[in-house]
Amino acid sequence: MLTSSKKALLRMSTMLISLSVIQACQATPAPEVVLTSPVTSQVFHQDNGATALKGLDKILAANLPKPTANQAVHIIKVDTLPEASQYQLQVQIGLNIMQDCNQRRLMGEVQKIPLAFDANQAAKTSQGVTHYYWLESLMEAPMVTLPCIEAKKATFVQLGETLLIESGEFSENVFYLPQQAQLRYRLWRATETWQYSQ
Repeated sequence: MLTSSKKALLRMSTMLISLSVIQACQATPAPEVVLTSPVTSQVFHQDNGATALKGLDKILAANLPKPTANQAVHIIKVDTLPEASQYQLQVQIGLNIMQDCNQRRLMGEVQKIPLAFDANQAAKTSQGVTHYYWLESLMEAPMVTLPCIEAKKATFVQLGETLLIESGEFSENVFYLPQQAQLRYRLWRATETWQYSQ
């Protein structure tokens, strides 16, 4: 049987525990850590005027070709990353199309063209650009359309396969694409350790 002093001590302990819980609940939450993406992109269109072309000249190496009148230049750059070999840049080229049940396809060929330069020109590629991607034209493939019940919705239709860019080519990647083409990307990281087949 509890004595009056023990009951008082028990009540005091209960009050202290309750007070600690209340203070913990009212504590200021830790600020969120905002992670900035290590990937940056720029797009230069011919119709943006001379200013855009001047900016383009500052970024591109001297031995890269000039875009044609109907092309835009997309530059994707990945900053230096710790353990960069665990990362991969995935790039998709395509169009946003109003699509219904008819699955649309795109026609075009993306070429990866290496830069040709000698030892004296190596300094001109200080950004680390060793190649560029070139897409001359992009159009919808002919198809037989079927009547659809569902409404059309904006859908990204990809041209071909996803381009996988390894960490050794992260510095700057230059894409010459038709003006209407769209480029999207994401940085992928391996989260699993290597496993052995058994």
